[in-house]
Amino acid sequence: MGDGELQGVTGCGRFVGGYGLEGEQLWLGLQPTGNLGCDEAGTLEAIGFSAALDTVGSWRAGSEAGSQELLDELGAVRLVLVPEAEIDPTGEWFVERYARANGKLAEPDPEVPMSVLLEADGRVSGSTGCRLFEGQYQREGESILIGAVETVGLSCEQPQRRPERRLLAAFAEALQWQREGEVLTLSDAFDQPLLVLRAAPAEVTTDEPTP
Repeated sequence: MGDGELQGVTGCGRFVGGYGLEGEQLWLGLQPTGNLGCDEAGTLEAIGFSAALDTVGSWRAGSEAGSQELLDELGAVRLVLVPEAEIDPTGEWFVERYARANGKLAEPDPEVPMSVLLEADGRVSGSTGCRLFEGQYQREGESILIGAVETVGLSCEQPQRRPERRLLAAFAEALQWQREGEVLTLSDAFDQPLLVLRAAPAEVTTDEPTP
């Protein structure tokens, strides 16, 4: 019989627990650990997901490579699990929210967007809304360390000066990253969000007709 630790995200909160395994028999024990603040639809979806996990009693290999089907006591499929694609924080991001000095999240002025580019080679660059910046970062697992970044150009004028200070402060304080789809969150040592970033839309290219 095998057993081990279990953890995951419902889409609206986190959970931890354990599992027991003997052949095709499977037992799950879950304990919610927090709520990410979802809307009503997201909350209902999370409740349904948790309820499905509670009914699981066995498993079998799925039809897709590497997938697994979790079944209830009657043999009905309640969940289909597929291998998670590798997730990383690299890419171009727009700042959706940033932490003020009091810890509350604020939205930047949409007329002066702030952007962050995290490259696979460890370079970070982007715009504070009025100046460009560049520097280096390191990551290991879900840990991240952003070195001192250098800004280019004259100091920002009000009212952009404060958002720029908070963006640069977030870089210095960030120690963790978490990506969920198109949203990347950088947090401090206490798991408090510092920056909420949204992936820049992919450029749409069209083939020009041959004359």
